[in-house]
Amino acid sequence: MNHSSIEIPAGQRPAAKSGPLLQALLAFFAVAGVWNAIAPLPLRHISQQALFGWQSLLFFTALVILGAGLGRLTGLEPGWTVPFRFGETLGVPLLVGVVLGVALALADRFSHYAALQAQALGVPTLAVPMPQALWLYALAAVCAAVLYQAFLLPFGVWLFSVLLLGRRWQQAAFWLVAVATALLEASAWVNRLSLRAQPALWGIAAAAFALNLIGAWWFRKSGLLAAIAVRLSARLVWHIIS
Repeated sequence: MNHSSIEIPAGQRPAAKSGPLLQALLAFFAVAGVWNAIAPLPLRHISQQALFGWQSLLFFTALVILGAGLGRLTGLEPGWTVPFRFGETLGVPLLVGVVLGVALALADRFSHYAALQAQALGVPTLAVPMPQALWLYALAAVCAAVLYQAFLLPFGVWLFSVLLLGRRWQQAAFWLVAVATALLEASAWVNRLSLRAQPALWGIAAAAFALNLIGAWWFRKSGLLAAIAVRLSARLVWHIIS
């Protein structure tokens, strides 16, 4: 890959460690599980409750560890080790997330996505009141970024570029996997709903696709924390507007 902040040729990478961010994520998962066990959040559906379950938290813990290892094998390790710069790591990604959050809120307004999703799940609403919603959206943002950016991206690059192509076409492999994971997340958002019956839901699918693809770009440019920041601010702005 031809990006100075992420791609470093194999054999020339320093022995950087993903320790601080890796440890912070593991600690975050542990705190989320303990917090919900002591003071359960007013969650609306079993899917939200399952996110805070120990099985789910252990699953994402395993993805974090695997993702860090695969990052080292694929040249994406700087996604974990890139130096923290407030503007690049948090400031601009948060602002980008605000724009995406407004787009999601507008798409929701026209498609009634949140209401349709709740109806499909058999609950009156999926909205969680503030400030408890902060915990839910923070955990959801971290888990989504871990799954799509920290694990699936390096796994896909390792599979196609490293394993099958002998470390060739890494940049092309990265963007191919990034588009594939963005399509996967977009379909996951609307899989219980009919796009044919509700054409306006294409707006939600497009916003979810953009959220994932932009997260992949920020992961490659400024690290995993930037990808998490984009997701968290987008969900919070969507929640506030809606």
